[in-house]
Amino acid sequence: MTDRIIVKLYVSSETLSCEEITSRINMAPDNITRIGDPVPLTILVNKLNVWELSSGLDDTFSIKEQLVSLFKKIESVQNNIYQLKDVADISISCVAYYTAQPPFYLDADMVKKCCAIGASVDFDVYHRCDRDCPVKTTD
Repeated sequence: MTDRIIVKLYVSSETLSCEEITSRINMAPDNITRIGDPVPLTILVNKLNVWELSSGLDDTFSIKEQLVSLFKKIESVQNNIYQLKDVADISISCVAYYTAQPPFYLDADMVKKCCAIGASVDFDVYHRCDRDCPVKTTD
């Protein structure tokens, strides 16, 4: 079982359409979700328009490598993203599936880059157990 890491930028809004977000950022997203679209594998529907951009790297790259790649992709439109902070939620999602303790560290430069686009950073870490993983049982 291998570790997987997924890093994405999300711009979410109740009031701006996905097309408006794309126009204001001046960059095409990798994926969009509209208000009312079904949430996969549930009976729920989305309550926000969501503009999504991935790091562009394979899920075997580290969080830091993916963040560096993501910020290179948006380098020319960072100010455009920041301008949306009052009408949209801007977030960077870092999802990690690990078999051991993951290394989490954001240096001051990376924190500045997140602040420069008005983004919050969300870390979701999931421990994956292989066959040799000890299982705690109750007596």
